[in-house]
Amino acid sequence: VLENIVPRPAINRQSVGDGKMHFLFLGRLVVTKGVMELVNAIIENKDYFSSRMVLHLCGYGIEEA
Repeated sequence: VLENIVPRPAINRQSVGDGKMHFLFLGRLVVTKGVMELVNAIIENKDYFSSRMVLHLCGYGIEEA
């Protein structure tokens, strides 16, 4: 196992104040990055995630499915 040589930044856990889990996907919005797997996992578990989380998708390169 090789550890990452870049030190991790200090975690600053600021609350948004809405009581929900906020997830951020930041990258190219293409199939090879796995964004659809993330969205499908949320859809498959929508009863659990409903009103509990917010998903922020940020990036470029949306592909046709």
